[in-house]
Amino acid sequence: MSSEANLPVRVARERRKADEWSLVLTAADIEHDVAPSGHNWLVLVGDDALAAALAALDAYDHEQRLSQAAPEPPIEYGPTYAGVAYGVALLLFYVWVEYVGDSAAWEDGGRAYAARIVTGEWWRSVTALTLHANLAHVLGNAVIGAVFGGALCRLIGPGTALWVMLLAGGAGNLINAYLRAVPHAAVGASTAVFGALGALAGVEAGRRRAANQRSFADDFLSSTRRRPWVPLGAAIAMLAMLGAGEETDVWAHLFGLLAGFAAGMGLAYLQKRPPRAVIEHALTAAAVLAIIGCWSLALS
Repeated sequence: MSSEANLPVRVARERRKADEWSLVLTAADIEHDVAPSGHNWLVLVGDDALAAALAALDAYDHEQRLSQAAPEPPIEYGPTYAGVAYGVALLLFYVWVEYVGDSAAWEDGGRAYAARIVTGEWWRSVTALTLHANLAHVLGNAVIGAVFGGALCRLIGPGTALWVMLLAGGAGNLINAYLRAVPHAAVGASTAVFGALGALAGVEAGRRRAANQRSFADDFLSSTRRRPWVPLGAAIAMLAMLGAGEETDVWAHLFGLLAGFAAGMGLAYLQKRPPRAVIEHALTAAAVLAIIGCWSLALS
């Protein structure tokens, strides 16, 4: 024990805890010693190192409390069959277009032709989300949409989720049309479905950012498991597995996912808890009316 290390900065009942604090001071290059005192153990420092030792140990104790604190469970809307209803609606609309209505008129009026979108027919970016090329196409989107869409509905509410999917899918088709600006046409709900996946990642990333309370630079340099950008990487990896192929519009899927991610991040900050059921029902009805309005423009 150094003759100068005679001021106690910590008292521990167990030697193990005193050694833990000793490691902190050693890492901070602060001279100290550990000595027994009755049934306790003292961590001692010199007078000139007292302030630095207190600061280092206080910072360590604060980090320990943060890491051991149980995270509060996220507030969710709760169980809902909205995801299943979304998948069923896609199937029913496909049956209507193909076997009841004038399929040629519906497909020509609602398909996302890039050349026509950039000349002002923006509603095609929405109507194309309800059309599908064949039965396998609509079945795939109905199943995946029920999974991702259902998870998003449970998290933020069915009405809010439907608007997020509608806006993310529409934005994906719109951005894709303006960037490609070539003879290109697209149909399918997959852009909205990947918008739901992006929104799930965005909500999780936003909550991690709020929990960390750090700058974006710290987030990217941190080695902790709660880095906010990890959910986006996971979502893009999922897109690569499910939304990439020879006959798929990968760029539209990616733009939809990124639009959904931005929306999810915003909701994580702005929405402390999902709205009440009556508001969610009103939002659902409004989203359905918006789709009907877009189809009215397409078929007029």
